[in-house]
Amino acid sequence: MFKRAWWEVGHDGETAKRAELPRRGRLSDDPVLNPGEAWADRAMADAAELGDPVRRLLMHLKQATAAKPSAAWNTTAAALIDELGAETARRLVLDWLDHTGSPRTHPLYVDPGDHDHNALFDPYNTDALRGLAWLAALLPPSQDIARALGALVETALRKVRGVGPRAPKVANAGVTALSLADGDAALAELARLSTRVTYKGTLKQLGAALDAKAEALGLTREDMAELAVPSYGLTEVGRGERRLGDSTAVLEVHGGRAVLTWRTAAGKTVKSVPAAVRRDFPDEVKELRAAVKDIDRMLTAVSERLDRLFLSRRGWEFRSWRACFLDHPLVGALARRLIWLVGDTPVAFDGTDIRTIDGEAVHVPEAGARVELWHPVGRPEHEIAAWRDRLERLGVTQPFKQAHREVYPLTDAERTTGTYSNRFAGHILGQYQFNALAAVRGWTAKLRLCVDDTYPPAVRELPEWGLRAEYWIEGIGGREDGDLTDSGAYARITTDQVRFHRIGAPANWAHAGAAAAAHLLLGVTCCSASARS
Repeated sequence: MFKRAWWEVGHDGETAKRAELPRRGRLSDDPVLNPGEAWADRAMADAAELGDPVRRLLMHLKQATAAKPSAAWNTTAAALIDELGAETARRLVLDWLDHTGSPRTHPLYVDPGDHDHNALFDPYNTDALRGLAWLAALLPPSQDIARALGALVETALRKVRGVGPRAPKVANAGVTALSLADGDAALAELARLSTRVTYKGTLKQLGAALDAKAEALGLTREDMAELAVPSYGLTEVGRGERRLGDSTAVLEVHGGRAVLTWRTAAGKTVKSVPAAVRRDFPDEVKELRAAVKDIDRMLTAVSERLDRLFLSRRGWEFRSWRACFLDHPLVGALARRLIWLVGDTPVAFDGTDIRTIDGEAVHVPEAGARVELWHPVGRPEHEIAAWRDRLERLGVTQPFKQAHREVYPLTDAERTTGTYSNRFAGHILGQYQFNALAAVRGWTAKLRLCVDDTYPPAVRELPEWGLRAEYWIEGIGGREDGDLTDSGAYARITTDQVRFHRIGAPANWAHAGAAAAAHLLLGVTCCSASARS
């Protein structure tokens, strides 16, 4: 007999009864896992086919109850892998991980008005799922293992309305596994996830894992992130070819996406896989299709990381920049559509090399020069207009706003007040959407509940500038308006002032939703609003 997690559904489609078994209690260990989840069903089918070694492996996975695997847990897991054989274990682990994002095979009844239990992992199976992630870290390092663990982290952090992240502990187990795994693929996946994850607990764990990896390599975290980007089969900037029989797979980056096409023996380009290639090289075709998805995900991550460099004052020595950015097979597909400063000279790639806006070659001193991203703040108006015109004439779409980036110089009113700006005030926004976007952009925003309490503003630390930026927000609506979520949080917020403080200035607070509440501002020191944003 197995434990039902929430509501059972009868064979006739009607609600049967509510299960009253305790959260982790079961009458027996048969079956090992609760059926109803795709990955668990696959695992139990494999146990039925392959026998006791897989069953004992599943029983061991259920012992993953700590934050990270102990030496004893790893020793037992390694022995079970040896018993199965590394290749069999790898096949099983990848198959089970691949099904963790699939819908339930046995849907649960959901009480009207309740959150969707079908979107959650079965609570009885989650320890085994954490153990599955740890087990993957003990297998020989590979791109597909790292990819599967990264997908598990994102699946486990998928938001469920009324609950929040689906299973943070499972996501953290995936990060732990990637941090323990050897190889560049795991490191690249950690770096990619650090630009995508917004859940604070997992993001903190990602940061700690990357710091530890960087320290072990004797690099800064920024240097390591730049070196950790794989080429995914690209052999030149934005392009790679692979011969399979009489056909050639052509993998190219177009804009911000990867495209896979095929060139036949006759030289004809087709989008679909040639029949002979599909028949004779199924594993290679699967690998190429996976590379397309990997490239798409990494392009997004690299684009966001480059966008954040505006605020970090990051710079590179010319030769290092050229190798890690301009001529990197994947990163170069983005870097060659951006404007850079070599010394104080704005340059961009023109199809053959980097040149100035006037088409002049760039001569770099033998000792090298500092390179950084060009930003319109502080640049002459004619220079900004010239670069915009050039990009438009060439049909270049930049990976993020650079030449056309909005700039907000101080107004006379802001110079007069000297403490704050109202230009972003008075907007009504969805609170959850605001918090999600704030997290992606590096801000910390606390969810405002409809309670008699005070909250800090949305905050972003700018250590390179010695500043702390604050964006003041307040909840609007209330219970009588039906404008609250199930958790009692404001569905909407209204925006107020933007303020800058010196780092280390006392923290500020305001009431959760009272527009007339006094802001408890202490020790305000305003800075120039010309800081890059």
